[in-house]
Amino acid sequence: MSSKSDLRRALRQLCGCIAPESLDRSARDVMRRVEALPCFGEARRIVLYHALPDELPTVAMIARWSRDKEILLPRVVGDHDMEIVAYHASQLATGAYNILEPTGREVVAHFSASDVAIVPGVAFDRHGNRLGRGKGYYDRFLRRFAGTTIGVCPDFRLIDAIPAESHDVAMNCVITPSTTISIL
Repeated sequence: MSSKSDLRRALRQLCGCIAPESLDRSARDVMRRVEALPCFGEARRIVLYHALPDELPTVAMIARWSRDKEILLPRVVGDHDMEIVAYHASQLATGAYNILEPTGREVVAHFSASDVAIVPGVAFDRHGNRLGRGKGYYDRFLRRFAGTTIGVCPDFRLIDAIPAESHDVAMNCVITPSTTISIL
């Protein structure tokens, strides 16, 4: 099994070959799969993310889902943490890592079992393990998240095995454009 840093390096090389149109198409397919999940239909609040250039874009998801659900977005705080803030289209600014982040004061600290978090990753495996970028932001957040966690990625980022450590938080579900894997 490769180390996490080796996997990140190999996937970063592959990502340079992916056209933005391909990521857009993958995001649409993933969005349809997410919408078909019972947990999504029942959720009032959805934690989403604004994408980095190599992640599945979420602008269309945010716009579409914010009509019926409360959308929450992460905001990086310092070097080691992120907080989750209510999304309002008029309250966004470029923040850490050049990502649009909410600027509002509605920080959400408590999550219910019916909430859903849609989480990006460098890669996922079929056991729900997630390979992040190595800073631990999502793992620290997900340890206090009570709802359903859904990892999303393009098909080529679903790999056989990711070395999991004790601090890593596995997903309840992993969705790619062609696959839905429930780990519940």
